Amino acid sequence: MRKLKFKFMDKEEKNVEMVHLSPYMKSVIERLTADKKRPAVHTYNATLNSFTKFFGGQGTEEMLVTDVFTAGKLKEYEAWLRSRNASWNTVSTYMRVLKAVYNRLVEAKRLTYDARLFDSVYTKVEAQSKRSLTEEQMNTKCTRLFSVDVSFPWNAIHRYGLPAQTRPKGTLYHLLPSQNRKENGSTHSA
Repeated sequence: MRKLKFKFMDKEEKNVEMVHLSPYMKSVIERLTADKKRPAVHTYNATLNSFTKFFGGQGTEEMLVTDVFTAGKLKEYEAWLRSRNASWNTVSTYMRVLKAVYNRLVEAKRLTYDARLFDSVYTKVEAQSKRSLTEEQMNTKCTRLFSVDVSFPWNAIHRYGLPAQTRPKGTLYHLLPSQNRKENGSTHSA
């Protein structure tokens, strides 16, 4: 028969293993502040505030990381965010911050790594706004800004500049690019 040995931990040893999310994230935020990473500080603060509200309200210090970083709790948090009309980009941002904190904890050997922990929550990044105007929108803007009907092809503006009515007087803008080169003494061609 084998004898089992039990090691009893004193209170200090126990507290080393118990990591609370809020103080840990505040220490990460302090490091980010010292490194002058203001956008990250803002995002980490927003995530911490949101997760604290989800977990039980203001001043909740009892969020053990072992309770926070479970697939079920993360899925609950995602559902809670969506129930408060948070956009998918907001959900993704907060989850990616939590994932970064989780990775820091794993690296510090405070948690064991679970490769699939964040698989069931939304962490994608998708652009939701178009970044260019249509030709019709561009015509409308130019007409309003310059009081000019700009119904010719846009490549003409690129090649020849803005229409003569909108150019400041006393400049060489009224010349074609080939004439500008001759006036300025430039010899290379476009």
